[in-house]
Amino acid sequence: MRLPDVKAMTGDSRSQIYARMNSKYPAYDPSFPSPFYVGASPRWWEHQIAEWLEHQASLSKKTH
Repeated sequence: MRLPDVKAMTGDSRSQIYARMNSKYPAYDPSFPSPFYVGASPRWWEHQIAEWLEHQASLSKKTH
C-alpha cells in the first residue's frame, strides 16, 4: 500500500503515521508496521495495517 492508502485506512495524517514510527515522538507506537521501500517510496503490507487496526480496536474495547 502507498501512503495515501495507509492514510485512508487508518484515518491518520501523514505526520501522525510518521510519528508512530519515530521513537523520538510521543505518538511513537512500536507495534505500528514498518514500511518497506520500492526505490525511495515507502510501502506497507495491507494485512499488517489491518492487523494493527484490529489490535488497536481490541485495546480500545478493553479500556471501555
